[in-house]
Amino acid sequence: MTETGFEPAKVAAERLKFSALEVADLYLLGERPELIGPLETRCREREAKVGAALLQSWRTEQTRAGSLADLRRRLEGEFDDCVVAGEGVEAYGVKSERFWNPRALPNSGFEFGQNNPVSDRERGARWRIAVPADQVGKELLIYAQATAWGRPARFRLTDPAGKELLTKALEGEPPITVSRFRAGAAGAYELSYLQDGPGPKGGSAAQAIYVVPAERNPPELR
Repeated sequence: MTETGFEPAKVAAERLKFSALEVADLYLLGERPELIGPLETRCREREAKVGAALLQSWRTEQTRAGSLADLRRRLEGEFDDCVVAGEGVEAYGVKSERFWNPRALPNSGFEFGQNNPVSDRERGARWRIAVPADQVGKELLIYAQATAWGRPARFRLTDPAGKELLTKALEGEPPITVSRFRAGAAGAYELSYLQDGPGPKGGSAAQAIYVVPAERNPPELR
C-alpha cells in the first residue's frame, strides 16, 4: 500500500522483496485483482477511524491541560493565604519550573530516591497544617504536586492527637492531586508524603501545598 494506492509486489523464488518499508499490511490476492477496490476502501476507512480517534485524544488532552492551567492560575492568584511550606524527609531541595513556588523559596520542591534493592528509611516530605477554631467541622481541600516511581508513595494526614484521617497512594506523575478532610478539632495537623520499601525507587514533591476551605469555592480538578 503506497500513498497512491495498492502496488503489486513481484514474487520471485517464493520471496517478496521491498526496497523500503515502514508500516504494512500484507494481502495475498492471487489471481483476483477484483479484490483491490474493496481492500483499498477498507484501508481508507481504517485510516479515517484512526485519525478521528487521534483527534479526539488530542482534544481531550487540550481540555485537561486548559483545566489544569486554570486551576493553577486560580490557586496562585486567589489563595496565597492558604499556602503551607513543607520540609524534606531524607530528601534534597530542587528548583524546577514544574512546581509552583508562591513564596519564591530558593527551592520549589524536593526530590528523593535510592537504587539499593533493600528496604531503607522512608523518604519524602512533610507539612504541618494549622487549623483554626473557625474551620473545625468544615471541609478543607489540600492541593499538592508530587510524583513517585519504582514504588508508590503515600499521602497520610493525622490530627493533633495522631489519629489518621486519610491515606492516599500515588504512583506516576499526576500534575496535581486533591485530598479532602474535615478537622475535628483546632490545632496542628500533619500531612506526610513518604515512600518506603526496597529500591530502585524515588519521587518528588512541591515544597508548597494549598489548604483551602471549601466554603471559599476553590477550583475543581477535572
